[in-house]
Amino acid sequence: MIKNAFGSNDDSFATAKFLGTLRASSSPIQLKYKGKLNKNDTVDFFRLDIAPGAAFATLTGFGNVRGGRLQVNSFVGVGGAAPTKSLSLVYNPGPYTESSSTPFVNNLSSKIQLYIEVRSLSNSKKIVYKATSFFNP
Repeated sequence: MIKNAFGSNDDSFATAKFLGTLRASSSPIQLKYKGKLNKNDTVDFFRLDIAPGAAFATLTGFGNVRGGRLQVNSFVGVGGAAPTKSLSLVYNPGPYTESSSTPFVNNLSSKIQLYIEVRSLSNSKKIVYKATSFFNP
């Protein structure tokens, strides 16, 4: 497992909670994050670094959302460049599962920074979320 991260003072790319570094591995790597959102804290950011040479064949995950709808956006930055949006998903309250069988390899000489933005789509409601992802070689 890389790290558990919990949302707090993490409302931008610059203050994103650092989840760890994904390195080349022959065993599955587990990543967990969770947080709470409300009318005063409507967004959480997390960051995962992907080291040169890191690879995975599949990505599976599951989680749960309570209290309202969430939008989860992923952004990718390379070599200090500004992150660009790569994916956006909306989750309704309840459990969810997801999977991807698209292989990935970081063939670059520098790390890739993957940012995860979790944003509330429910004004003034308290939302609790948690997620676990498995990167499988």
